[in-house]
Amino acid sequence: MILILNPNSNSATTAMMVDIARANAPGLRIEGMTAPDGPQMITTPAQLSKAADTVSDMSRNLPPAVQGLVIGAFGDPGADILKKSLTIPVIGLAEASFEAAANLGPFAIVTTTPLLKDVIEMRIRKYGHDARYRGIFLTSGDPDRLVIDQNRLDAALLSATTRAIAAGARSVIIGGGPLAAAAERLNSACPVPLLQPVPLAVAAIAARLTHR
Repeated sequence: MILILNPNSNSATTAMMVDIARANAPGLRIEGMTAPDGPQMITTPAQLSKAADTVSDMSRNLPPAVQGLVIGAFGDPGADILKKSLTIPVIGLAEASFEAAANLGPFAIVTTTPLLKDVIEMRIRKYGHDARYRGIFLTSGDPDRLVIDQNRLDAALLSATTRAIAAGARSVIIGGGPLAAAAERLNSACPVPLLQPVPLAVAAIAARLTHR
């Protein structure tokens, strides 16, 4: 079983990520676990730092059947710790999507959380993808309000994606677990590959389990 561990306390987001993962990997058993407390969506570095502690605490109570773990947040909170403390494969949404995007050439990130820009770019450097990175393109407005208005969210993400393509991106990552459904909706409207972190992370874990 592959477990998507959501550091946000929004169970609806967990269910959405699990549904998308199952639709893209029908042969796999995929379940979700939601943080018991904390923000509905991580939007600040302080919340991301706290989420790493939350993830570490949650990892102490994993179901016995878990064979691989996906950290269901784009800043990969707690991933570095769990890779050292667990014997099963662990990957975050950012790591999985950066790797897939870099294989396609120059890439960019579109997201709704401007305060996490520096943290995300730190992860890009950590994973060694600086050379193909073309920048983060942000939506405007309050992220929490934007994500509850589907039409506004889709329009804002598509506008930022257009700017990313103009900057030379040959693929675009929609960065954020709560944005997974929007990435699904916008896929056909994008002229370059629109990369969805949740299915990519699950596929990466499945590949690692196959080659163990």
